[in-house]
Amino acid sequence: MIYGKLYKLGSSLKDASLEIALILERLVFLLQSKKLKMILKYWIREYNKYIKKYAKNLIGILIN
Repeated sequence: MIYGKLYKLGSSLKDASLEIALILERLVFLLQSKKLKMILKYWIREYNKYIKKYAKNLIGILIN
């Protein structure tokens, strides 16, 4: 009974790892696209601005 459960778990993990490999393969293909790189750079820049603003507000709250 335990062996059957372990076998099913192993099969599920194998399937999941194959799915992850396919997703990573697609992601690498997309990252080679200049347009996607530009979008990611813009998103990271905007995210960093948001984080900095949030950190300043948090520091202001902690000081007062």
